[in-house]
Amino acid sequence: MSKLDKFVLVTLFLLVGLTSAGFAQTATATLRGTVADGTGNVTPGATVTLIQASTGLKRTFAVRGDGQYNFTFLETGGYSLEVQAQGFKSYKLERFELAVAQNAELNIVLQPGNITDTITVTASEASLQLDTASGALGGVVQRTQIDDLPLNGRNVFQLAQLEAGVSSSPGSRSAIPSLGAGGVGELSINGGRTLTNEIVVDGVPVTNKADNLPSLRPSPEAIQEFRIITNSYSSEYGRTGGGSLNFSVRSGGTKVRGTLFEFLRNDALDATNFFVNQTGLQKSKFRFNQFGGNLGGPVYLPRFGTGGPAVKKSDKLFFFFNYEALRVRQAQLRQSNVPTLKQRDGDFSELLGAAITGVNVRDTSGALIPARVGMIYVPGALVAAGQPGAGSRIVFANNVIPRAQQNVVGRNLAAYYPLPNRAGFTNNYVVNSPISNTENQMVVRLDYNLSQKHLVYGRIIKDFNSTENAGPFPGSIAGTQGGPFVTNRPVSLVLDYVWTASPRVVAHFNAGVTRFNNRVTQFSDGFDLTTLGFPAYLAKGLRRYTCLSEHHRGGLHHARPDARLWQRAE
Repeated sequence: MSKLDKFVLVTLFLLVGLTSAGFAQTATATLRGTVADGTGNVTPGATVTLIQASTGLKRTFAVRGDGQYNFTFLETGGYSLEVQAQGFKSYKLERFELAVAQNAELNIVLQPGNITDTITVTASEASLQLDTASGALGGVVQRTQIDDLPLNGRNVFQLAQLEAGVSSSPGSRSAIPSLGAGGVGELSINGGRTLTNEIVVDGVPVTNKADNLPSLRPSPEAIQEFRIITNSYSSEYGRTGGGSLNFSVRSGGTKVRGTLFEFLRNDALDATNFFVNQTGLQKSKFRFNQFGGNLGGPVYLPRFGTGGPAVKKSDKLFFFFNYEALRVRQAQLRQSNVPTLKQRDGDFSELLGAAITGVNVRDTSGALIPARVGMIYVPGALVAAGQPGAGSRIVFANNVIPRAQQNVVGRNLAAYYPLPNRAGFTNNYVVNSPISNTENQMVVRLDYNLSQKHLVYGRIIKDFNSTENAGPFPGSIAGTQGGPFVTNRPVSLVLDYVWTASPRVVAHFNAGVTRFNNRVTQFSDGFDLTTLGFPAYLAKGLRRYTCLSEHHRGGLHHARPDARLWQRAE
């Protein structure tokens, strides 16, 4: 083993040792079976060679005395298989597929003859039995289905509905699915609650344990395939009250391959909204761009020495890189009620309506006047004893609140509401409020096939997401929009090592971490409450004031909690 190989293995064991222990799922497959002759007698000593189509990696197993062979921890994808035994014709099974978390069985029958003769069998002719060692119910969504089927918002979780008993929430089918409740991962499996499923990527859960929502949404271009497990699953999938989704990320191969994509929507191609026409505003802005691409293949390393090319294609080291981005810039029609110029100065005479027959009230000037709809009563003021209507409440004269009786904080707050741009007192302010979504996701995977005995890979998924929603009063602390600025930076890391010590002893080490962090910012972050008239001690005690609506009186805005999950499997 070279010095570089030893360094990689030492680093791997150190990283695995730093994680906390736990039971783990796996996204790899298993292939096993027996080798026998035409009479049913086993053929010990036969060699079974499994060849991975994408990388050309060969694994050889010497059949045991009981005639059985066993290949474990196989990456999903295409394979071919060759069997040789003295006194028998060589057996070759052309390309066949192994799915994520599949336990397949293939029993081989050899025919007497010369070993130089070969019998070639196609996958359709072979008796490949699927999942013989598992009683779990479910199905696999393959790469071709991910490529060919439409996905609104490119949310790969939607494809889980291809399996019987799986349904999704309306929010997960939107063009811009969120990571919150009602978003990407809300699936009901066999009637289970939408927040009781386990989501696993490359053997490591990405489900946030704080609220049981997915920490990230893998790009469809980065997924090789995934398995939906709906019932009768083994204990490794036990953290669920519904079912489990097990994803496998794509890897590079011996050939350089890549794709590019772009999905475009634009208001220039849309008709004007009916309600926008009613208000007389211009057509709402809408720019939607979802784009990206991927590249995978062998790593080209610098070549040292004289002669030959400067770089050399590695037959052991492979890479895969995927990038996906979303840019949404749009405007939403928002209608609100805002105070008029007179109301800001305490004059609410515009609110006075029809007289109430047979009812008189006394105002602050002492006059006895007919009661009218919309009158404002003086808090705590009553007609004095001995006067007509003694004990009844008193209204403000002409519905005007004198400045001396106006609350200083309320008067200052009113100044942060925009002026009306429509007549009347209801829906008198209309605006096309800007909304923007910016998402970036990068997926990087490196596979290092040191030899048949030592296989290592590492993978990272990193998101950079932000959402801005200006609400009904863009830029103003008077807005009722909870959390106008939201950013999150989820990440998922995996390190995997398979050591085949002998055909009968295989060690598998898998370590991973998933982290979700979320930051919500208000327009009022950093706002000095003393400028509104609040005392200094109160301003010091509040970190932020959410908004001024009667339904959102201020305080700390709730957000998805930060969470991280460490896992190690052996």
